[in-house]
Amino acid sequence: DSDQTVTNFIAGEHVLITNCIIADVFEIGDHTGLDDDQINHSGLSDTYPEDSRVLHFSGNSYWVADTGRQGAQGGDVFALMRNGNEMVIGVERLQVLYGVRTGADGEGNLKYIPADDLDPTDWNNVDAIRVGVLISDDQAVMDTSDSKQYDLPGLTVSPAGTTGAAATYPDDRRLRSSFNMTIKIRNLIQQG
Repeated sequence: DSDQTVTNFIAGEHVLITNCIIADVFEIGDHTGLDDDQINHSGLSDTYPEDSRVLHFSGNSYWVADTGRQGAQGGDVFALMRNGNEMVIGVERLQVLYGVRTGADGEGNLKYIPADDLDPTDWNNVDAIRVGVLISDDQAVMDTSDSKQYDLPGLTVSPAGTTGAAATYPDDRRLRSSFNMTIKIRNLIQQG
C-alpha cells in the first residue's frame, strides 16, 4: 500500500508503481539519506505524477512435480506446486500458452505461444492466457487400460507407447481428465 512510508519498503524488494494508466515494476534501491517520501530506483518507463501508488509486489511460480510418494498400486504421485509448496495432488501436466495480439499495431488476431517462444516485446501484447491441466486419480480404478488422448493447450497427451506422441501418460489404469480454460487479462502497461 502506498500510504506506507518509504521505510516500510526494503532495499532490494520489488514493487509496482502505477497511476492506473501505466505501471512499472522495479527494485527498490538503498533509501539511506532520502526523505521519507522518496524511493531510490533505476529508470522507469515514464514519469509518474505525485498521486501515483507504490504497492508491494509478489509473484508466484507454478509447476508440476513428482512428490516422491507412491500411490496405493505403487505408481508415482504428481502434484501441482506453487512456490515449492504442494497445492493439488494428482496433477500430471500443466500447460500454459500466452495469447499475443499479432500485427504491427498489436490489434490483430490472437496467436497462442509458449513462454519460451515469446520475444521480450511480445509480453506487452499478451491479451489472454490458456491454461490446461491433466489430472489423474491416485489409484488404478479402471478395468482396462485407458486409450484416450487428452488435449491441453498446444499439446495432446497420448497413452504410453503411442508412436510419434509429443507427450504420454503411463498405462496404469487410473482415471484421467483434462481441464482447460482461457483467461482474458488486462494488459494496459504501455512502454514509453
